[in-house]
Amino acid sequence: MKILMVYPSHSWYMRIYRKIKKIPNSSLGTKHGIGYIINYAKSNDEIVDFLELESVSWKEFKRIVKKL
Repeated sequence: MKILMVYPSHSWYMRIYRKIKKIPNSSLGTKHGIGYIINYAKSNDEIVDFLELESVSWKEFKRIVKKL
């Protein structure tokens, strides 16, 4: 199975997370959690790709997903 892990854009993610958790100012948003998930999946012989939404346009994102 091929898995695509998608990390949302940092600004969008932080805005939503702060709103949900009612955090006024924070340095949250690190990629450690998703890194652990990727390593676990790879240790079970899964094929995992990682995509950070800040690094691609919406058009490019749709092209990547369709290619899978």
